[in-house]
Amino acid sequence: MQNTDNKCITNFWFVAKTRANQELSIKRHLDGFGIENFVPVRSEVRMYSGRKRMVQKVQIPNIVFVHSTKEQAYSLINERCLKLSFMIDKHTRKTMIVPEKQMCDFMRVFAANNAEELQISTTTTFAKGDKVQIMEGVFCGVEGELMWINGKSQVRVQIPGVVAITLHVSKKSLRKI
Repeated sequence: MQNTDNKCITNFWFVAKTRANQELSIKRHLDGFGIENFVPVRSEVRMYSGRKRMVQKVQIPNIVFVHSTKEQAYSLINERCLKLSFMIDKHTRKTMIVPEKQMCDFMRVFAANNAEELQISTTTTFAKGDKVQIMEGVFCGVEGELMWINGKSQVRVQIPGVVAITLHVSKKSLRKI
């Protein structure tokens, strides 16, 4: 995470907390204000009164990612009266900022709702904890940390303090970084 002491006017990805079930409402407001944002959702078919409907299900409850300047982000609370607050980095005690590359990787992972799970061979030269980059397939370019879950190798992509996702990826698709 980065801190926000940088005085140059640039956009950052901020992690905003919302009230329960308000993520999509906040997203609509941000879209209306012309502010780039990201709310990870998955489309699902649900039955309502005997009819099938396609609905958007929020994947990370109470979280909206906002791409703006620090001043613009805080004006959403102070001037536009949106019911949200920005998360604070526990180590620096400053507003939490997600690096651009990390945010792009997350948006790509969430965009691929039905990713195919592949096994990694045990003859790999990788070790648990290695920083790796996926080199092919749907997640090409995504970076993460190699880990073991239930005896299988997986890649963890995370925004520390917010969320982590694990992916099954073939050994031939990985490169150490």
